[in-house]
Amino acid sequence: MILSEISNFKFTQDITFRDAIEEFVNKFGDDKFEGNNAVVITRKHYIWRAWFKDAGYEKFLKLASGYKSKHLPKILSQVRQEPTNFLRMPSGMVINYVKVEKLEALQPSMFSDAVDAVGMAMADGAKLDSIDDLLSAKLKIPSSSDTSLDEVVHEIKKHKDFFELAIELNNKAGLNDLSSDNVMMRGSIPVITDPISDND
Repeated sequence: MILSEISNFKFTQDITFRDAIEEFVNKFGDDKFEGNNAVVITRKHYIWRAWFKDAGYEKFLKLASGYKSKHLPKILSQVRQEPTNFLRMPSGMVINYVKVEKLEALQPSMFSDAVDAVGMAMADGAKLDSIDDLLSAKLKIPSSSDTSLDEVVHEIKKHKDFFELAIELNNKAGLNDLSSDNVMMRGSIPVITDPISDND
């Protein structure tokens, strides 16, 4: 699933989630918030991630809640629901939303290329039970990258605990959408944020 995430929609004052969504819809329109799209509303220290239907993200939230790992996001609330009648949308629809720690974007690097290479191997169904399996897999480097295979292998070894967690999660739930777009940073720590797609 491709998500439309509006991550620079910010408020300077304290505001409720409902008021934030109403202001968002008034500014951007209902079409940004339909079907499989997700909206990210950024606050100072956290975000609200909101969606109508996103089984992949909901599966990831359940999976992540069973782990205590620095490489997973801090989930700061339960998934909640807000009726949409105040938005003039079809009766009975609800917005799902969750409060999650605010992270920084992963910048293009040898590490981001390694994440993309591993993600492609997982999406292709490579049998991975360990870092050794990963290192012996036929990893593909993104065509737009100047990173060599040796540099990707170095990054995998350097961030062994990150990739071990990715392998474990993949074997439990199938990380069919692990990519550098779905990894963010908490300082120097890479964090897996949304690695499961509804569309296999």
